[in-house]
Amino acid sequence: MHGQPLTLQGSIMPDGTLELDRKLPLPPGRVEITVAPITVEIEKTSARQALDAILDARKSQTVAGGRSQEEIDTDLQAMRDEWDQRDADSSQDRRGKI
Repeated sequence: MHGQPLTLQGSIMPDGTLELDRKLPLPPGRVEITVAPITVEIEKTSARQALDAILDARKSQTVAGGRSQEEIDTDLQAMRDEWDQRDADSSQDRRGKI
C-alpha cells in the first residue's frame, strides 16, 4: 500500500468483526490493519460533588420569589386546620343524623 497510513476508531463487535466509525477514503482492495485498545477515562466525581451539582441545578430551577420555610409552614398548618375543621363538621353531621 502506498501513501500515508490512516488512523481512525471503531469497535470490535461480539462476533469478532471490526466496525469502523466512518468510511475509509480508499479504493476497494486489501489493507493491513493494526488494532490497539483505547483507554476511556471516566471523570470520577465524589458523592458530595454529585449532590452539590444536583442541589445547584435545583436552586437554578427555583422560581424567583419562592416561598420561605416560614411561609410553607404557615400554609401547611392552615391546611391541617382546615382538614381538622372538615373532620369535626363531618362528625357533627353524622351524629345529627342518628
